[in-house]
Amino acid sequence: MTTLRRRTLVAATAGLALVGAGLLPDTTALESLSPTLDRFEPRIPPAEAAALRASWRTFAAATLNLYADPEHDHDGNRDDRN
Repeated sequence: MTTLRRRTLVAATAGLALVGAGLLPDTTALESLSPTLDRFEPRIPPAEAAALRASWRTFAAATLNLYADPEHDHDGNRDDRN
């Protein structure tokens, strides 16, 4: 782990502890403690981003359901041995 990543992790952990202890009202208050030098704005229109997130959620749910189904082995194939 690089020094920058370690410092970022420590700062994030400390910030969440401040929120958890009630010393800060919420995570938005953390921004003033450590201003972002570079801000990246999304290039995808909000409606398209929402559609992509919905598609991803559908895929993730289908994957989880596949592994939860006892009639399928963990390679995604139907288990016809039963």
